Amino acid sequence: MLISDMTDVRILVELARGYSFAEAGRRIGLPAATLSRRVARMEGDAGLRLFERSTRHVTITEAGRIAIDHATQILNEAKAVDHSLEAMRGVPAGRVRVTAPIILGQTLMGPIAAQYIAKFPLCDLTLTLENRRVDLFEENYDIAIRVGDPGLGDLTKRTVGEVESALYQGVRKSDHTPLSIDDLEGLPIGLLRSDDLSESMLTLSASGQKDRKIPIRPRLVSLSPPILLEAALQSDLIVMLPRMNVRKELESGRLERICAPWVTHHAPVNILFKSRHLMRPAVRSFIDFVTEPLMTALAESGEDVISLGESHP
Repeated sequence: MLISDMTDVRILVELARGYSFAEAGRRIGLPAATLSRRVARMEGDAGLRLFERSTRHVTITEAGRIAIDHATQILNEAKAVDHSLEAMRGVPAGRVRVTAPIILGQTLMGPIAAQYIAKFPLCDLTLTLENRRVDLFEENYDIAIRVGDPGLGDLTKRTVGEVESALYQGVRKSDHTPLSIDDLEGLPIGLLRSDDLSESMLTLSASGQKDRKIPIRPRLVSLSPPILLEAALQSDLIVMLPRMNVRKELESGRLERICAPWVTHHAPVNILFKSRHLMRPAVRSFIDFVTEPLMTALAESGEDVISLGESHP
């Protein structure tokens, strides 16, 4: 290959500007002897003389002009790459790929995503909602929002809050007697989980209390909070729901929580990402942007918000 690296490119471009071997070498930072050997090697690879040189002049041959034209194009392309990367380092631009759990994403991420693309017009967003644990490295994602065990590996986490699921029931009359945890045994329950009916025990936990396992009858099983919520409002069915999905119904008095302070699920919410070292501004902008709105959304939906922090693997 005639041009083997960017040093060859710079040699050809400097000599094209009319400099002697010695002066071109000084401008590049090469001894004249080294530059001369490189030119001789390029001429050997080309099988043609690129320059006619005398003690005072360097004349470009026709073959040399062709080589210089290509070297100039390579140098311009390299500068264009530098300029593009410099722009990326300074201004958030490009696509950010994010994965989040289905329920949290459908409940909280809509307004956040809309606000982000409005604030950063040069950024595009791919927001994939699925409950499996996505490998950011293997599947080329930038950020994962996870509920529960973050499974760090080589990732950095930022904890933004906690989510909690509990038991709820539609309010039929104002003078009814609230249910206690001991009343749940054998009752039909709407469960927020996959269609697995082999497990008919409901585990409840509360701060300072031993976990309780209650035998129940899974009457309705679904991973859709709206389906379970509607069942609670339209019937006497007790349902398991995330607190972030029931705020409006609780405020309106159509729904009530039962067996408080017992919960069916309690877990932290973390934003996971690769090292911030050499991170694209677009990715950094999403992490910084989403933190406060997500914490606020969790707080407004009744979830506990815990102190912001980052931990590194």
